[in-house]
Amino acid sequence: MLPAFSHHAHEHGSGAHPFLWVLPLALYLLSFILCFDTEGWYRRIWFLSALPVALGILAWLGNLSPSDRPDMRLCIALYGIAFFTVCMVCHGELSRLKPHPKHLTGYFLMISIGGAVGGVFVALVAPYAFNAGYELPIALGLCGILPAFVMFLEPGWPFRKELLGWPAIGVYTVVACLLDTSHVNRWTS
Repeated sequence: MLPAFSHHAHEHGSGAHPFLWVLPLALYLLSFILCFDTEGWYRRIWFLSALPVALGILAWLGNLSPSDRPDMRLCIALYGIAFFTVCMVCHGELSRLKPHPKHLTGYFLMISIGGAVGGVFVALVAPYAFNAGYELPIALGLCGILPAFVMFLEPGWPFRKELLGWPAIGVYTVVACLLDTSHVNRWTS
């Protein structure tokens, strides 16, 4: 998510602000520190409730043409808050899956490899594989699907056995948004 978000911020609006990449990196690292510090920072119900709003804000801002976007300071604040929320959910759910201390080396190694693979995808694969900036919509879609999938696998979650429960509705909504490619060209303007 961080490479896709940073690439999008750099390509769409940071021409006058060359150091705009610092904000997503700082928010990403802050959420990582908060989620892996102690279990009290990530309140699952709060952040999972805010996730659809955050994804909606990111999708809305991404679909606006540059002339229709609000003031740059408001855009930066909205992007920052929404990005921080998405990072807290991803890091919080990842932290909840933390194994026994004797397996932590492999666990953190896999997290590092995943980050490296994501960076390679955004920097090297996506420019040649896609004719537009699809990496942020893909990352947003995965950020909507993965928490629903993790909650579905958790035995005590109340919506687990409902076919039309909230996780299923979330997955259907994200898939429908991803399949609607008529607005993808706006992500690149």
